[in-house]
Amino acid sequence: MPDHILEDILALISLTSLVVGTYVCKKWRSIISCPTFLDLYSQIQEHSESFLCVNGFRYKITDANADNNGSRGEDPAEPVVSTIWRHYWGTGWLIFDLSEQSALQKLSYKLGILDKQWKETPALIYSRVLPIVGMLKRLRNCSHMVICIGGLISNTIKESISKVQIFDSESNAWEECEDLLVEFHGISTAKAISTLVCNQKLFIFHIYSGIMGSFDGRTKCWSQVKTFRPPGMQYNYLALRMGRL
Repeated sequence: MPDHILEDILALISLTSLVVGTYVCKKWRSIISCPTFLDLYSQIQEHSESFLCVNGFRYKITDANADNNGSRGEDPAEPVVSTIWRHYWGTGWLIFDLSEQSALQKLSYKLGILDKQWKETPALIYSRVLPIVGMLKRLRNCSHMVICIGGLISNTIKESISKVQIFDSESNAWEECEDLLVEFHGISTAKAISTLVCNQKLFIFHIYSGIMGSFDGRTKCWSQVKTFRPPGMQYNYLALRMGRL
């Protein structure tokens, strides 16, 4: 089978099966580990599946009618990362980990679950625990930005912070940006926050209050997003389907 046909087939299978596929043979491992395939896989999956990204875990959402029990339509399997890698899902296919909190706290990350290369940033401008972390890719030159939002001051001081900073892979430096929207001040971003990346914007959503905002990677500014919340709904989540929220 030609490599390009095999790539197209592998790009359609689930993430768990793809990880297993790296052990089938050397040819499969070579294809799956190739950066061009990882880009293809990310594009196809983001436009064909629905996901929830909540509190550092990523959940696949199936069609509601596929659930024989007629319940919520969530994939009952546990998040892949929590059972295999012991790191956190960021938004935008990022996997990350933070070093111990200090004045020289750094963030390590890789650009996907199949990427074997970990990258490390310089020290954060503001150290923190349990932040929202996401990635925005630039299509023009294959560079990327890692966004670090909110979190708690420390494990002992459970006070939320609103500072936002961006790591640019081109400059290899952190840049301070606009603080988190006022509407999110006092809300712990470590809990009950659903996040997604869509059209070069990172969206954050508080599942109980319905407050929603977006961070534009091009302008590096925040905007409030108005949503309609049906009466009587206790909580809901963001999901991505066919490139739309």
